[in-house]
Amino acid sequence: MAIKFNRKAEVINRVKAEGRFNYMNSGKDSEMRKAINTHVNETKRDFEHKERMSMIAASQLTLTA
Repeated sequence: MAIKFNRKAEVINRVKAEGRFNYMNSGKDSEMRKAINTHVNETKRDFEHKERMSMIAASQLTLTA
């Protein structure tokens, strides 16, 4: 029988045991989450743009023998 591991639960339990777990419920925490989300979205758009530019460059490449 296969044993199923729940890695997420293991990490959460370990962090709680180490005392590094806290809830982000305050207004300051909300602003921090918004800033993090904004940064993540900007980074994601940047990577997607680079990927599109790479695809365009690859499609314009002509190989000759």
